[in-house]
Amino acid sequence: MDTKKEKNIVLKIGARTLECGLEDSSKPLGKFNVHHFAELQTFGVDSTAYDHSLIPDSASEKVTKEFRLQSMAKNDQEHFRHLFFPDTLIYEDLSLFLQSLKIHLRKVLNKIFYKCGISTINSKLILVQNSTFPKVYNKLLTEILINDLLMRAVVILPTPLMVSIASGSSFALIIDIGWSFTTVVPVFDYRVLDNLLTFTNRAGSRLHYELLSELREEGFDIESISFRELENTISLLDSLVCTSNDELIACGRFLVRKKIFTDAIEKLYLSFDSSVQYEDNEIPIIKLATDLIDKRLPIDLRKILSSRTIVTGGISNLKDFRQTLLARIDEAVAQQLHGIETLGDWAGASIYSTLMKHQKKSPDLWEIRKV
Repeated sequence: MDTKKEKNIVLKIGARTLECGLEDSSKPLGKFNVHHFAELQTFGVDSTAYDHSLIPDSASEKVTKEFRLQSMAKNDQEHFRHLFFPDTLIYEDLSLFLQSLKIHLRKVLNKIFYKCGISTINSKLILVQNSTFPKVYNKLLTEILINDLLMRAVVILPTPLMVSIASGSSFALIIDIGWSFTTVVPVFDYRVLDNLLTFTNRAGSRLHYELLSELREEGFDIESISFRELENTISLLDSLVCTSNDELIACGRFLVRKKIFTDAIEKLYLSFDSSVQYEDNEIPIIKLATDLIDKRLPIDLRKILSSRTIVTGGISNLKDFRQTLLARIDEAVAQQLHGIETLGDWAGASIYSTLMKHQKKSPDLWEIRKV
């Protein structure tokens, strides 16, 4: 137990999962899905502001169905089945929402640290989060960690840098497929080049609700499919290829066509039509990567970064996903693309914390300390 007290705590926090453990470890002590802690909250969400892309300009019957789907998305928000939605304008009362989130996060973090057997009192925490993580949530998190959980310091580290470190490299091109956004950002000389960061909403949440829409069109009662059941079905896909249109997989209590899932993944993540004019926030991942490599990166960095491309994020763990996406990007770019493996952002933070513990603190670190 004394050893645990001496080691820094490493916490990766995301919209869908939380990973917690101690530095100098290759794996976290625990990985927790946010939806396991879901419970109804008191704040309200403006359904008309939640996601306008769910409401097409079409027949009234279809609009009614889309509002039903949007209502499910609203319900997921009001139960905290996923966290840290980037647009706080959707909440009817922001102060009430932040108060509810603070109470919820405090309970969740207490449970996580308890289950991992970690004491937080006077500990130093390494917090790993995405480059697009909203500052309003950062402030809330650090207040909880320092004021409520009595930690002495919190060091915030960006996911892209940790992913690069966990690959054994000081430079890489990181394609991170998250819940709200997919980001493409270069890391060079242990620095995240945020000025070159680009993103799209082709991410986990969009796949989730588009699949619900497809299942509804197939005649399934989507209100009988829980958030957890749909996400489990996605994560358990054994391949991106459907050998038969009649091949079935389990989704909750239903048997559904696997092709619905593979087609949705192909359309959302792996396809790009150069003849289509895309909205700025809906640009395909392939185009984001090719534009960055061929146009936006400095010429002297294009070859070196494209030779170390990393695809990370939940959906990237599906069999053959990384290889397929990298192959599609490689076909579209002038530079030769080469993918490399990584141990992941949590492991990168564990390595970083261990190596830097007895060295001078880097001025680039964002550290919040107890006053």
